[in-house]
Amino acid sequence: MKKLQLKFNLLYALNTVFYYAGYCIVVGYISVYLLSQGLSNTMIGIVLAMSQVLSVLLQPILIDYIEKYQNAKVKKTLLYLTGTVLIFSIILFLFNQYAIVLIGCVIFVLAIVMAMMSLMNSLAFEYQEIHIIYGVARGLGSLSYALTSLMIGYLLSVYDVSLLPLLYVIDFAFLMLILKKYHYTETVQEYHHNHHLKESTITFLKKYKFFTCFLVGIILIFFNHTFINHYLIQIIKNLGGGASHMSKAIFIASVVELPMMFLFNKINKVIKTNTLMKISVSMFFVKHLLTFLASNIAIIYVAQCVQIFAYALFIPASVYYVRDNIQSEDQLKGQALITMAMTLAGIFADLCGGILLDVLSVKTVLLIASLISLIGLSIVFVSDKIKKLDLNI
Repeated sequence: MKKLQLKFNLLYALNTVFYYAGYCIVVGYISVYLLSQGLSNTMIGIVLAMSQVLSVLLQPILIDYIEKYQNAKVKKTLLYLTGTVLIFSIILFLFNQYAIVLIGCVIFVLAIVMAMMSLMNSLAFEYQEIHIIYGVARGLGSLSYALTSLMIGYLLSVYDVSLLPLLYVIDFAFLMLILKKYHYTETVQEYHHNHHLKESTITFLKKYKFFTCFLVGIILIFFNHTFINHYLIQIIKNLGGGASHMSKAIFIASVVELPMMFLFNKINKVIKTNTLMKISVSMFFVKHLLTFLASNIAIIYVAQCVQIFAYALFIPASVYYVRDNIQSEDQLKGQALITMAMTLAGIFADLCGGILLDVLSVKTVLLIASLISLIGLSIVFVSDKIKKLDLNI
Protein backbone atom coordinates (compact mmCIF):
# COMPACT_ATOMS: atom_id res chain seq x y z
CA MET A 1 0.00 0.00 0.00
CA LYS A 2 2.90 2.37 0.77
CA LYS A 3 4.31 1.84 -2.73
CA LEU A 4 0.88 2.57 -4.23
CA GLN A 5 0.61 5.68 -2.06
CA LEU A 6 4.04 6.89 -3.16
CA LYS A 7 3.27 6.20 -6.82
CA PHE A 8 0.00 8.15 -6.78
CA ASN A 9 1.53 11.08 -4.90
CA LEU A 10 4.54 11.25 -7.24
CA LEU A 11 2.42 11.05 -10.38
CA TYR A 12 -0.12 13.55 -9.07
CA ALA A 13 2.70 15.96 -8.19
CA LEU A 14 4.16 15.60 -11.70
CA ASN A 15 0.71 16.15 -13.23
CA THR A 16 0.39 19.33 -11.16
CA VAL A 17 3.88 20.53 -12.10
CA PHE A 18 3.27 20.21 -15.84
CA TYR A 19 -0.32 21.49 -15.66
CA TYR A 20 0.67 24.72 -13.88
CA ALA A 21 3.69 25.16 -16.13
CA GLY A 22 1.28 24.97 -19.06
CA TYR A 23 -1.15 27.28 -17.29
CA CYS A 24 1.63 29.84 -16.91
CA ILE A 25 2.65 29.64 -20.57
CA VAL A 26 -0.93 29.78 -21.87
CA VAL A 27 -2.84 32.03 -19.47
CA GLY A 28 -0.03 34.03 -17.90
CA TYR A 29 1.43 35.22 -21.19
CA ILE A 30 -1.65 35.35 -23.41
CA SER A 31 -1.77 39.17 -23.46
CA VAL A 32 1.91 39.30 -24.45
CA TYR A 33 1.26 36.82 -27.26
CA LEU A 34 -1.89 38.53 -28.58
CA LEU A 35 -0.30 41.99 -28.42
CA SER A 36 2.59 40.64 -30.52
CA GLN A 37 0.03 39.44 -33.07
CA GLY A 38 -1.34 42.96 -33.44
CA LEU A 39 -4.56 42.70 -31.42
CA SER A 40 -5.84 45.79 -29.58
CA ASN A 41 -6.59 45.80 -25.85
CA THR A 42 -10.32 45.72 -26.62
CA MET A 43 -9.94 42.73 -28.94
CA ILE A 44 -7.76 40.93 -26.39
CA GLY A 45 -10.46 41.54 -23.77
CA ILE A 46 -13.13 40.09 -26.07
CA VAL A 47 -11.02 37.01 -26.83
CA LEU A 48 -10.29 36.40 -23.15
CA ALA A 49 -13.93 36.95 -22.20
CA MET A 50 -15.13 34.49 -24.86
CA SER A 51 -12.68 31.87 -23.60
CA GLN A 52 -13.91 32.37 -20.03
CA VAL A 53 -17.54 32.03 -21.15
CA LEU A 54 -16.69 28.78 -22.90
CA SER A 55 -14.85 27.62 -19.77
CA VAL A 56 -17.93 28.39 -17.62
CA LEU A 57 -20.07 26.34 -19.99
CA LEU A 58 -17.59 23.45 -19.95
CA GLN A 59 -17.21 23.21 -16.17
CA PRO A 60 -20.75 22.00 -15.25
CA ILE A 61 -20.61 19.53 -18.14
CA LEU A 62 -17.35 18.10 -16.80
CA ILE A 63 -18.74 17.97 -13.23
CA ASP A 64 -21.84 16.07 -14.42
CA TYR A 65 -19.55 13.70 -16.31
CA ILE A 66 -17.51 13.05 -13.15
CA GLU A 67 -20.67 12.45 -11.09
CA LYS A 68 -22.09 10.06 -13.65
CA TYR A 69 -19.00 7.99 -14.47
CA GLN A 70 -16.86 8.76 -11.38
CA ASN A 71 -13.18 8.01 -10.87
CA ALA A 72 -12.03 6.06 -13.91
CA LYS A 73 -13.29 8.82 -16.20
CA VAL A 74 -11.36 11.65 -14.55
CA LYS A 75 -8.08 10.51 -16.04
CA LYS A 76 -9.67 9.81 -19.42
CA THR A 77 -11.37 13.20 -19.49
CA LEU A 78 -8.08 14.92 -18.68
CA LEU A 79 -6.39 12.95 -21.44
CA TYR A 80 -9.07 13.97 -23.95
CA LEU A 81 -8.79 17.61 -22.91
CA THR A 82 -4.99 17.56 -23.03
CA GLY A 83 -5.09 15.98 -26.47
CA THR A 84 -7.50 18.67 -27.66
CA VAL A 85 -5.17 21.40 -26.34
CA LEU A 86 -2.29 19.77 -28.23
CA ILE A 87 -4.23 19.75 -31.52
CA PHE A 88 -5.29 23.40 -31.25
CA SER A 89 -1.77 24.42 -30.17
CA ILE A 90 -0.19 22.75 -33.21
CA ILE A 91 -2.70 24.47 -35.52
CA LEU A 92 -2.03 27.80 -33.77
CA PHE A 93 1.74 27.44 -34.17
CA LEU A 94 1.51 26.56 -37.87
CA PHE A 95 -1.29 28.88 -39.03
CA ASN A 96 -1.36 31.89 -36.67
CA GLN A 97 -1.03 34.26 -39.62
CA TYR A 98 -4.75 33.77 -40.26
CA ALA A 99 -6.84 35.90 -37.86
CA ILE A 100 -9.74 33.43 -37.57
CA VAL A 101 -7.35 30.57 -36.78
CA LEU A 102 -5.44 32.71 -34.27
CA ILE A 103 -8.53 33.87 -32.38
CA GLY A 104 -10.37 30.53 -32.58
CA CYS A 105 -7.44 28.43 -31.37
CA VAL A 106 -6.58 30.84 -28.56
CA ILE A 107 -10.20 30.82 -27.30
CA PHE A 108 -10.37 27.02 -27.25
CA VAL A 109 -6.93 26.50 -25.73
CA LEU A 110 -7.59 29.04 -22.96
CA ALA A 111 -11.06 27.68 -22.19
CA ILE A 112 -9.92 24.06 -21.97
CA VAL A 113 -6.81 24.81 -19.89
CA MET A 114 -8.90 26.81 -17.39
CA ALA A 115 -11.64 24.17 -17.28
CA MET A 116 -9.06 21.45 -16.57
CA MET A 117 -8.26 22.99 -13.17
CA SER A 118 -11.36 21.58 -11.44
CA LEU A 119 -10.56 18.11 -12.78
CA MET A 120 -6.97 18.35 -11.58
CA ASN A 121 -8.31 19.11 -8.09
CA SER A 122 -10.85 16.29 -8.29
CA LEU A 123 -8.12 13.84 -9.24
CA ALA A 124 -6.46 14.40 -5.85
CA PHE A 125 -9.53 13.46 -3.81
CA GLU A 126 -11.06 10.66 -5.86
CA TYR A 127 -9.86 7.69 -3.81
CA GLN A 128 -10.54 7.04 -0.14
CA GLU A 129 -7.66 4.60 0.32
CA ILE A 130 -5.06 6.85 -1.30
CA HIS A 131 -4.08 9.98 0.60
CA ILE A 132 -2.80 12.57 -1.82
CA ILE A 133 -0.85 15.32 -0.05
CA TYR A 134 -2.66 18.08 -1.94
CA GLY A 135 -0.91 21.04 -0.30
CA VAL A 136 2.55 19.79 -1.24
CA ALA A 137 1.53 18.95 -4.82
CA ARG A 138 -0.21 22.32 -5.23
CA GLY A 139 2.85 24.05 -3.78
CA LEU A 140 5.03 22.30 -6.36
CA GLY A 141 2.57 23.52 -8.97
CA SER A 142 3.16 27.10 -7.81
CA LEU A 143 6.92 26.54 -7.91
CA SER A 144 6.57 25.16 -11.43
CA TYR A 145 4.56 28.25 -12.41
CA ALA A 146 7.26 30.51 -10.96
CA LEU A 147 10.19 28.77 -12.66
CA THR A 148 8.29 28.59 -15.94
CA SER A 149 7.66 32.33 -15.76
CA LEU A 150 11.38 33.00 -15.36
CA MET A 151 12.16 30.67 -18.26
CA ILE A 152 9.57 32.36 -20.50
CA GLY A 153 10.93 35.79 -19.58
CA TYR A 154 14.40 34.70 -20.68
CA LEU A 155 13.20 32.99 -23.88
CA LEU A 156 11.16 36.03 -24.94
CA SER A 157 14.25 38.22 -24.53
CA VAL A 158 16.10 35.98 -26.99
CA TYR A 159 13.44 34.52 -29.29
CA ASP A 160 10.25 35.80 -30.93
CA VAL A 161 6.95 35.70 -29.00
CA SER A 162 5.50 33.48 -31.75
CA LEU A 163 7.46 30.66 -30.06
CA LEU A 164 4.84 30.40 -27.28
CA PRO A 165 2.41 27.97 -29.03
CA LEU A 166 5.33 25.56 -29.58
CA LEU A 167 5.91 25.63 -25.82
CA TYR A 168 2.22 24.80 -25.34
CA VAL A 169 2.76 21.69 -27.45
CA ILE A 170 5.88 20.57 -25.56
CA ASP A 171 4.38 21.05 -22.10
CA PHE A 172 1.03 19.40 -22.75
CA ALA A 173 2.70 16.50 -24.56
CA PHE A 174 4.62 15.77 -21.33
CA LEU A 175 1.41 16.14 -19.31
CA MET A 176 -0.31 13.60 -21.54
CA LEU A 177 2.54 11.10 -21.11
CA ILE A 178 2.37 11.39 -17.31
CA LEU A 179 -1.43 11.12 -17.26
CA LYS A 180 -1.17 7.87 -19.23
CA LYS A 181 1.02 6.46 -16.45
CA TYR A 182 -1.57 7.44 -13.83
CA HIS A 183 -3.02 3.93 -13.62
CA TYR A 184 -5.93 3.12 -11.34
CA THR A 185 -6.00 -0.36 -9.80
CA GLU A 186 -8.91 -2.50 -8.62
CA THR A 187 -7.52 -2.53 -5.10
CA VAL A 188 -8.29 1.14 -4.73
CA GLN A 189 -11.77 1.93 -3.47
CA GLU A 190 -13.64 4.55 -5.45
CA TYR A 191 -15.21 7.53 -3.77
CA HIS A 192 -18.87 7.79 -4.80
CA HIS A 193 -20.44 11.20 -4.93
CA ASN A 194 -23.81 11.69 -3.28
CA HIS A 195 -26.67 11.93 -5.77
CA HIS A 196 -28.06 14.96 -3.94
CA LEU A 197 -25.50 16.92 -5.93
CA LYS A 198 -27.95 16.78 -8.81
CA GLU A 199 -30.20 19.41 -7.21
CA SER A 200 -30.44 22.66 -9.18
CA THR A 201 -28.04 25.50 -8.63
CA ILE A 202 -30.97 27.84 -7.86
CA THR A 203 -32.16 25.51 -5.09
CA PHE A 204 -28.64 25.37 -3.70
CA LEU A 205 -28.26 29.17 -3.69
CA LYS A 206 -31.61 29.61 -1.93
CA LYS A 207 -30.63 26.98 0.63
CA TYR A 208 -27.32 28.70 1.45
CA LYS A 209 -28.09 32.43 1.32
CA PHE A 210 -24.82 33.35 3.04
CA PHE A 211 -22.89 31.40 0.41
CA THR A 212 -24.72 33.20 -2.39
CA CYS A 213 -23.65 36.51 -0.84
CA PHE A 214 -20.11 35.15 -0.43
CA LEU A 215 -19.96 34.23 -4.15
CA VAL A 216 -20.99 37.75 -5.17
CA GLY A 217 -18.15 39.16 -3.06
CA ILE A 218 -15.67 36.71 -4.60
CA ILE A 219 -16.72 37.70 -8.13
CA LEU A 220 -16.02 41.37 -7.35
CA ILE A 221 -12.67 40.65 -5.66
CA PHE A 222 -11.52 38.37 -8.45
CA PHE A 223 -12.53 40.99 -11.02
CA ASN A 224 -9.49 43.02 -9.96
CA HIS A 225 -7.33 39.94 -9.38
CA THR A 226 -7.94 38.70 -12.92
CA PHE A 227 -7.55 42.16 -14.44
CA ILE A 228 -4.11 42.57 -12.86
CA ASN A 229 -3.00 39.07 -13.89
CA HIS A 230 -4.24 39.24 -17.49
CA TYR A 231 -3.22 42.85 -18.15
CA LEU A 232 -0.02 42.84 -16.11
CA ILE A 233 2.09 43.61 -19.16
CA GLN A 234 0.09 46.84 -19.72
CA ILE A 235 0.51 47.79 -16.03
CA ILE A 236 4.25 47.08 -16.16
CA LYS A 237 4.74 49.01 -19.42
CA ASN A 238 2.89 51.99 -17.92
CA LEU A 239 5.62 52.10 -15.25
CA GLY A 240 8.41 51.86 -17.80
CA GLY A 241 9.02 48.12 -17.61
CA GLY A 242 8.77 45.23 -20.06
CA ALA A 243 8.34 41.46 -20.43
CA SER A 244 11.35 40.67 -18.22
CA HIS A 245 9.88 42.72 -15.36
CA MET A 246 6.56 40.98 -15.86
CA SER A 247 8.20 37.56 -15.62
CA LYS A 248 9.92 38.56 -12.37
CA ALA A 249 6.62 39.83 -10.94
CA ILE A 250 4.90 36.55 -11.79
CA PHE A 251 7.86 34.62 -10.34
CA ILE A 252 7.62 36.52 -7.04
CA ALA A 253 3.88 35.93 -6.70
CA SER A 254 4.29 32.23 -7.45
CA VAL A 255 7.24 31.66 -5.09
CA VAL A 256 5.61 33.35 -2.09
CA GLU A 257 2.65 30.99 -2.49
CA LEU A 258 4.79 28.00 -1.52
CA PRO A 259 5.03 28.45 2.29
CA MET A 260 1.28 28.98 2.63
CA MET A 261 0.43 25.99 0.44
CA PHE A 262 2.77 23.72 2.42
CA LEU A 263 1.81 24.98 5.89
CA PHE A 264 -1.93 25.58 5.47
CA ASN A 265 -3.05 22.45 7.34
CA LYS A 266 -0.97 23.41 10.38
CA ILE A 267 -2.21 27.00 10.27
CA ASN A 268 -5.80 25.83 9.96
CA LYS A 269 -5.47 23.88 13.20
CA VAL A 270 -4.76 27.14 15.02
CA ILE A 271 -6.92 29.63 13.09
CA LYS A 272 -10.50 28.87 12.00
CA THR A 273 -11.24 28.63 8.29
CA ASN A 274 -13.74 31.51 8.37
CA THR A 275 -11.10 33.78 9.91
CA LEU A 276 -8.53 32.70 7.34
CA MET A 277 -11.00 33.52 4.58
CA LYS A 278 -11.51 37.03 6.00
CA ILE A 279 -7.74 37.53 6.16
CA SER A 280 -7.40 36.33 2.57
CA VAL A 281 -10.01 38.65 1.04
CA SER A 282 -8.64 41.58 3.06
CA MET A 283 -5.14 40.96 1.73
CA PHE A 284 -6.50 40.76 -1.81
CA PHE A 285 -7.63 44.36 -1.37
CA VAL A 286 -4.24 45.36 0.08
CA LYS A 287 -2.53 43.86 -2.97
CA HIS A 288 -4.92 45.61 -5.33
CA LEU A 289 -4.46 48.94 -3.55
CA LEU A 290 -0.66 48.65 -3.68
CA THR A 291 -0.83 47.91 -7.40
CA PHE A 292 -2.95 51.02 -7.95
CA LEU A 293 -0.61 53.19 -5.86
CA ALA A 294 2.57 51.82 -7.48
CA SER A 295 4.78 54.54 -8.93
CA ASN A 296 7.57 52.17 -9.96
CA ILE A 297 8.27 48.50 -10.65
CA ALA A 298 9.62 47.90 -7.12
CA ILE A 299 6.20 48.58 -5.58
CA ILE A 300 4.65 46.12 -8.04
CA TYR A 301 7.07 43.53 -6.70
CA VAL A 302 6.01 44.39 -3.13
CA ALA A 303 2.36 44.03 -4.13
CA GLN A 304 3.13 40.62 -5.61
CA CYS A 305 4.61 39.53 -2.26
CA VAL A 306 1.18 40.05 -0.66
CA GLN A 307 0.08 37.02 -2.71
CA ILE A 308 1.13 34.81 0.21
CA PHE A 309 -1.81 36.04 2.31
CA ALA A 310 -4.20 36.60 -0.60
CA TYR A 311 -4.47 34.02 -3.39
CA ALA A 312 -2.13 31.49 -1.73
CA LEU A 313 -4.34 31.51 1.37
CA PHE A 314 -7.63 31.68 -0.53
CA ILE A 315 -7.14 28.52 -2.64
CA PRO A 316 -6.79 26.00 0.23
CA ALA A 317 -9.05 28.04 2.55
CA SER A 318 -11.89 27.97 0.00
CA VAL A 319 -11.79 24.16 -0.08
CA TYR A 320 -12.07 23.95 3.71
CA TYR A 321 -14.57 26.85 3.83
CA VAL A 322 -16.98 24.74 1.78
CA ARG A 323 -16.23 21.66 3.89
CA ASP A 324 -16.93 23.52 7.15
CA ASN A 325 -20.02 25.48 6.07
CA ILE A 326 -21.81 23.34 3.46
CA GLN A 327 -23.53 20.00 4.08
CA SER A 328 -21.56 17.03 2.77
CA GLU A 329 -24.03 16.15 -0.01
CA ASP A 330 -23.74 19.71 -1.40
CA GLN A 331 -19.99 20.21 -1.13
CA LEU A 332 -18.99 19.30 -4.69
CA LYS A 333 -21.50 21.81 -6.03
CA GLY A 334 -20.18 24.38 -3.57
CA GLN A 335 -16.61 23.85 -4.79
CA ALA A 336 -17.75 24.09 -8.40
CA LEU A 337 -19.61 27.34 -7.76
CA ILE A 338 -16.50 28.97 -6.27
CA THR A 339 -14.54 28.01 -9.40
CA MET A 340 -17.35 29.33 -11.60
CA ALA A 341 -17.50 32.58 -9.59
CA MET A 342 -13.79 33.09 -10.22
CA THR A 343 -14.30 32.36 -13.91
CA LEU A 344 -17.26 34.76 -14.18
CA ALA A 345 -15.08 37.42 -12.59
CA GLY A 346 -12.54 36.71 -15.30
CA ILE A 347 -15.15 37.23 -18.03
CA PHE A 348 -16.09 40.68 -16.74
CA ALA A 349 -12.45 41.62 -16.07
CA ASP A 350 -11.24 40.55 -19.52
CA LEU A 351 -14.08 42.19 -21.42
CA CYS A 352 -14.38 45.41 -19.40
CA GLY A 353 -10.63 45.65 -18.75
CA GLY A 354 -9.69 45.63 -22.42
CA ILE A 355 -12.33 48.22 -23.34
CA LEU A 356 -11.47 50.49 -20.40
CA LEU A 357 -7.73 50.36 -21.17
CA ASP A 358 -8.43 51.63 -24.68
CA VAL A 359 -10.38 54.67 -23.43
CA LEU A 360 -8.88 55.38 -19.99
CA SER A 361 -5.42 55.45 -18.46
CA VAL A 362 -4.03 52.37 -16.69
CA LYS A 363 -4.11 54.28 -13.39
CA THR A 364 -7.80 55.15 -13.75
CA VAL A 365 -8.75 51.56 -14.58
CA LEU A 366 -6.80 50.31 -11.55
CA LEU A 367 -8.68 52.82 -9.35
CA ILE A 368 -12.05 51.56 -10.63
CA ALA A 369 -10.97 47.95 -10.12
CA SER A 370 -9.76 48.70 -6.58
CA LEU A 371 -13.12 50.22 -5.65
CA ILE A 372 -14.87 47.12 -7.02
CA SER A 373 -12.52 44.97 -4.92
CA LEU A 374 -13.37 47.01 -1.80
CA ILE A 375 -17.09 46.44 -2.40
CA GLY A 376 -16.42 42.70 -2.80
CA LEU A 377 -14.46 42.64 0.47
CA SER A 378 -17.39 44.28 2.27
CA ILE A 379 -19.86 41.78 0.82
CA VAL A 380 -17.77 38.81 1.98
CA PHE A 381 -17.80 40.20 5.52
CA VAL A 382 -21.59 40.72 5.26
CA SER A 383 -21.97 37.07 4.16
CA ASP A 384 -20.39 35.99 7.45
CA LYS A 385 -22.99 38.03 9.33
CA ILE A 386 -25.76 36.39 7.31
CA LYS A 387 -24.34 32.94 8.09
CA LYS A 388 -24.33 33.68 11.81
CA LEU A 389 -27.95 34.87 11.63
CA ASP A 390 -28.98 31.73 9.69
CA LEU A 391 -27.28 29.52 12.27
CA ASN A 392 -28.49 31.68 15.19
CA ILE A 393 -24.91 32.13 16.39
